[in-house]
Amino acid sequence: GGACVAEFTEDGCEIIRANEKLRETLNTPLTLGELLKIDPLTCLSDEDAARLRDEVDEAAHRGREVSGELAFSLVKTNPSHREHLRYRGRTIAQGRFRNEVYFLVENISEQKRALKQLEDLNESMERLMNDTPGGFGRAAVGADGSLVPAFTNDRFCQLLGMTRDEVAEAFASSAFALVHPDDLSELGVTVGR
Repeated sequence: GGACVAEFTEDGCEIIRANEKLRETLNTPLTLGELLKIDPLTCLSDEDAARLRDEVDEAAHRGREVSGELAFSLVKTNPSHREHLRYRGRTIAQGRFRNEVYFLVENISEQKRALKQLEDLNESMERLMNDTPGGFGRAAVGADGSLVPAFTNDRFCQLLGMTRDEVAEAFASSAFALVHPDDLSELGVTVGR
């Protein structure tokens, strides 16, 4: 990913050194020289800029790293530009009103888009499952191979005569918790297929 040294002062932030990979990471047609003239805090939401500034101050004070994710947008040069970035940084110099931080930056925009698509798909599936006339449940396979309930629709709860909380508690350790012991082996074979 990209790397840079940024100087935080009371007046803002200035990237004072950066590698060419930073420009690629930010996915911008700007030259590195043009990029260095931009206060990166102006490319963040007010909330992200304040949070990053607070993190840098706190990290400098405590001698810790800063890390997190934020949305970066070069709206002044391209109104549709928006990249999601993950960063890690360490204070390398500090003064009374300034902190210099070495940052490593990774572009996670594709991961964010994929995650959003997955969340939208899950939301659609849950709406579909809730609209299903019968009882419906979905289980996830746990690390130990057990099935742990991930979703049950309202009708499933009604059929069992339980609330969602009661169903969650009953199935907390296994999706097979309410299966009759005589049916467990056959159900295990069916699920195993």
